[in-house]
Amino acid sequence: MNSLSRRLGFLTAGVLLALFSPFVLGQDKPQTPPKLQLGNVVQILTPTRGADFSGYVRDMLASIKRNWIASLPESVKSGETGLVAVIVQVRADGTFLNPDPKLERSSGRDALDSAAVAAVRASAPFPHFPTAFEGATVELRITFFYNIPVKKPITSPEPAKSDAGGESPK
Repeated sequence: MNSLSRRLGFLTAGVLLALFSPFVLGQDKPQTPPKLQLGNVVQILTPTRGADFSGYVRDMLASIKRNWIASLPESVKSGETGLVAVIVQVRADGTFLNPDPKLERSSGRDALDSAAVAAVRASAPFPHFPTAFEGATVELRITFFYNIPVKKPITSPEPAKSDAGGESPK
């Protein structure tokens, strides 16, 4: 009987330890790894002259996102945050006008900046332009959000105000 009591005591102690160990460590719930929050936004900086680029952007972003996620630094998986903007000029056939995308806005962290540029580079060539677009090139800004909420760009900027203080021509 003494052996049974001792086993029951060890079992009870084990269950209590498992249940209350988060409280003993000063936590009210067990630690879980942070949930990744990743996103991209594309801005077409070149006038599209009414051509519908929605399918183009959707296909391009799908490729970029695949390559980006494959090259994510471990620090992002641990919750590191940052925002990176890359500029690229693209020809109608999807190839880049310049071989390297330009880092327009750095996160201040080389690993995040490199992952964004590498994702854009690995996604080339991009899709061909929509047939309704007659331009030879477009300039794109691709923004990468690492563990911060995605902010949609302003699609139609307000007209610039004159600094001269005079009336605008009519």
